[in-house]
Amino acid sequence: TEISGTAEAGARVILSDGSGNPIGQTTADGSGNWSFTPGTPLANGTVINAVAQDPAGNTSGPASVTVDAIAPAAPIVNPSNGVVISGTAEAGA
Repeated sequence: TEISGTAEAGARVILSDGSGNPIGQTTADGSGNWSFTPGTPLANGTVINAVAQDPAGNTSGPASVTVDAIAPAAPIVNPSNGVVISGTAEAGA
């Protein structure tokens, strides 16, 4: 699973889990984009905290996200005699 985001160009991005254990680090490119792929896949529900540190040593506050590694259930399609098909799925899917 790739983790990505944006930060100040050239900033070091430090990633840790919800318990403060290190996940890894990377550096934002000249446009501020960064990405990191952990050597071991992160488990569903893992909290990822990211902080950015600029070359002067200033550190940002953390940004957090939770890993959602479970695929949504298959959609349910209701039979229809017309051209409209409706159903349900995971919100935002």
